[in-house]
Amino acid sequence: MLSKIKKCPLCKSRKYEFFSKLKKNLYSEILSKIVKIEEEKLLNKIENKICKNCGLVFKNYWFNDETLEKIYKIHIPIHPRGRDFKSKLFSKSGFKREYQDLLKAKKNNNIELFQKHSRTIKSIIFSIPKYKKLKSTKWITKKLSRSFDPILNLELLKRNFSDILKLIDKPEEFKRFSGYESYSLWTNLLSKVKVKTYGEIGCPRWGLLEIAKKDKKKIVFIEKNEKNFWGAKCIFGNKSCILLKEEKVSFKKIKFEENCSEKIDLVGIFQYLDHVRNPLQFLNKIIKISKNQAFIVDKFKDFDNTVYIQHFTGWSKKSFSWVAKKFKKKLINNFDKFKKTENQLFLIV
Repeated sequence: MLSKIKKCPLCKSRKYEFFSKLKKNLYSEILSKIVKIEEEKLLNKIENKICKNCGLVFKNYWFNDETLEKIYKIHIPIHPRGRDFKSKLFSKSGFKREYQDLLKAKKNNNIELFQKHSRTIKSIIFSIPKYKKLKSTKWITKKLSRSFDPILNLELLKRNFSDILKLIDKPEEFKRFSGYESYSLWTNLLSKVKVKTYGEIGCPRWGLLEIAKKDKKKIVFIEKNEKNFWGAKCIFGNKSCILLKEEKVSFKKIKFEENCSEKIDLVGIFQYLDHVRNPLQFLNKIIKISKNQAFIVDKFKDFDNTVYIQHFTGWSKKSFSWVAKKFKKKLINNFDKFKKTENQLFLIV
């Protein structure tokens, strides 16, 4: 069920130290039920270590393939960001519904549902442009608060509900409901590398495929045999995510496990790498089939310093610098629009 990790999954060094304990979130609730271990015990057993050599943060214990397959095929087949990308949840009616459900959960003393709706409401508020500076929303910002944790002041929410409702229009870039389908991101990438062919791996819904196609680039989607999100059970309605994207924009599909006849100029790897069990093996392959790689990962060190239970690894400038040096490439990390978000962009060229 759980395997002990004895060396860094990236550089293979055995020199590492304690980095942080885990905090409760939706995934710790779900995973504890799946593996039949009390949530507190599970969070006490699994902790974050940091490699002294490459700076990668990784778990001291991780789920075996059989457990991962069960988790992502049966219990959590769809990544929340992929599910909520451009969804009606970010709307006045969506916010009202979540607020009413939150109050109902509070009245019924249903802690699990109260925390669930708290997380969703926070994600909506965090997606409002300039929410940190607005009188009706800035109260939600705390030093240790993330958009996906359940820490929520209900009294302040009640007091500001009507004013928050008026602010909900279009979500800010790079948030749960807008994803990474961004012209500013695309323009930034094109200013750094020449692109004739653009590819992605992971979620086909939330990235740059449609923008690249409109820009007359050849686009490719890389399919990987997953014991993770984005597998065969990643379905909306009765259609797979890939099929739904294909209905909007045509693209070539290639198998990650097979040889690629021509190198892709740029591959987008967005909120994907921290789920990979063997990142070095993955990087070896992705760098063989592409010239340049754009990684978007969680910026955990600037927030609560925690890599949550759903992520096997946590990435920083130090770990990507190690990658760039290992593969004799250059690291670029200067996209200003990500500075105040929960994401960071690393470009390996």
